[in-house]
Amino acid sequence: MLDQTMVEVRACLQALQFAEDLGFQRILVEGDALIVIRKMKSIEEDKSRIGKQFELAKCRIEEASPRVEEMAAEDRRLQLEGNKGSFEWNRRKDVMKDLMSFD
Repeated sequence: MLDQTMVEVRACLQALQFAEDLGFQRILVEGDALIVIRKMKSIEEDKSRIGKQFELAKCRIEEASPRVEEMAAEDRRLQLEGNKGSFEWNRRKDVMKDLMSFD
């Protein structure tokens, strides 16, 4: 039986694999399990069960800027309020794309 943290790890890895399979080169991963996020970002060898899972991912991870995080939080709020198709939501989506560009 998997504990809650391992379920979070597997869900994250499956999402990363799915994005890679679709050809995405950049994705924004959000999560509320701080231990999972820290393990995913760590560059040191981790012999824990969680660390071994991420060892397989072999992906480059960069932390999003605070502005991207603010925009993502605002997008979640708009979606929960049912404003997903609104002008404001679509405008914010374009700003997020600009903020996340590596150019």
